[in-house]
Amino acid sequence: MTHLTKSAARALLSDLNEVKRHSELQALKSAGVRVVRMSDIK
Repeated sequence: MTHLTKSAARALLSDLNEVKRHSELQALKSAGVRVVRMSDIK
């Protein structure tokens, strides 16, 4: 039981890390798009 809980917690943590990494990538992409648009205006 304890082993299952530990592995489940580890899986949940890795999932959270993946989601965090993905959202950071999305934020970087949107920021990059914004920078490109501003440079296009100039």
